Amino acid sequence: MKQGIDAGNGVYLHIIEPEAVDTNQVACLDSTEQLRSQAFLFDRDRHLYVAAHVFLRQVLSAYAELSPADWQFSVGKYGKPAISNPGLKGLHFNLSHTHGLLACAVSWQHEVGVDIEQPRPLNDLRSLSHTVLSDVEMKHVFNGTNSREQE
Repeated sequence: MKQGIDAGNGVYLHIIEPEAVDTNQVACLDSTEQLRSQAFLFDRDRHLYVAAHVFLRQVLSAYAELSPADWQFSVGKYGKPAISNPGLKGLHFNLSHTHGLLACAVSWQHEVGVDIEQPRPLNDLRSLSHTVLSDVEMKHVFNGTNSREQE
């Protein structure tokens, strides 16, 4: 049932600002999504959640001939959502959102992940770097060199 965009072996990344999503289409969300959206205390957070999930359904509808309201999801062992519509189990996606930006990664071939965050200043980049970078990476970051320059 692979119709619409044929991503082949690729991974596609869709990015949009929440304000560009028509959140009047909230009816396309399933009952679980609608209940969850109502649980937000702040309108700003509710709007972001609704925009992200409407956007996800619109993006997925470009990959298969389903309307945004017809997508069905299940939750995997580790809490990651997956498509449960028959014939579409090979279509993988991941959704991330933060105030001001939504991102959705999609692939027919690969599990995908995407994560976006609000930019914020790093007060102690060197200390943080010691926890996430190897010694070689630290050298490149703090000496201002690019690993390709040294090859």
